[in-house]
Amino acid sequence: MQINLRSGPSNSYATASVRRASKGTTMKAAVYDHNGPPEVLRYTDVPDPKIRSRDVLIQVEAISVEGGDLINRRSSPPGHPAYVVGYAAAGTVVAIGDAVTDRKPGDRVTSWGLDGSHAQLRAVPTDQTWLLPAGAGVAEAAAIPIGFGTAHHCLFARGRLSSGSSVLIQGAAGGVGVAAVQLARQAGATVIAVASGEDRVRSVIELGASRVIDHNVESVVDVVRDLTGGRGVDLIVDPVGSTLATSLAALRDEGVLVSVGN
Repeated sequence: MQINLRSGPSNSYATASVRRASKGTTMKAAVYDHNGPPEVLRYTDVPDPKIRSRDVLIQVEAISVEGGDLINRRSSPPGHPAYVVGYAAAGTVVAIGDAVTDRKPGDRVTSWGLDGSHAQLRAVPTDQTWLLPAGAGVAEAAAIPIGFGTAHHCLFARGRLSSGSSVLIQGAAGGVGVAAVQLARQAGATVIAVASGEDRVRSVIELGASRVIDHNVESVVDVVRDLTGGRGVDLIVDPVGSTLATSLAALRDEGVLVSVGN
């Protein structure tokens, strides 16, 4: 889920953000003191983040609420009170550490980290940021690093996907699934996707899947075996978890199953 925090960067605001950070003043952020349901979240003032030598300070303009954010808030006790939640954010660089040479104030970037994104300012290592191309929307950019980064790692670093291979994407209408379908199609693979409901099936087809299986009305294993002549697919990306048995049954001998995020 993308959340736009601002309509666009402001030079005067960026200058003020750097000045505030240098004085050790405060910013607004979404925090929690102990894990639990959404009600544990508070929107409050916290100290501005401090940047280290390899960090950049980002004026946050959009965040992406990721599954990991929800799991951590629900299940993981924070390391300290007023813990700032959030993996992903995009915005404008307003300050850099003294060892940073590849970013400068005014750069538009998207970023990821284990926490700290749901705030007015965010400090992250420069190698955890990516420059936005001209014309890229900041809200869309905020959603790219986690979903597309995870999908890319599953498909290529772990799955060794290549042109002509067959891949099954479980949970294809979710964040990682949506990214995986597009990346696999672009790589020249035959993409079989799993989703539920007519609207989701239609949207995944539009993303480039060769075939979408509605698991509510079809047997995933039967359809995969039919499409592959009984062989099974070369690679499966499974971000669901409860589908493990189905994934194993749909995989060819010595194929690769990447289970992620569950």
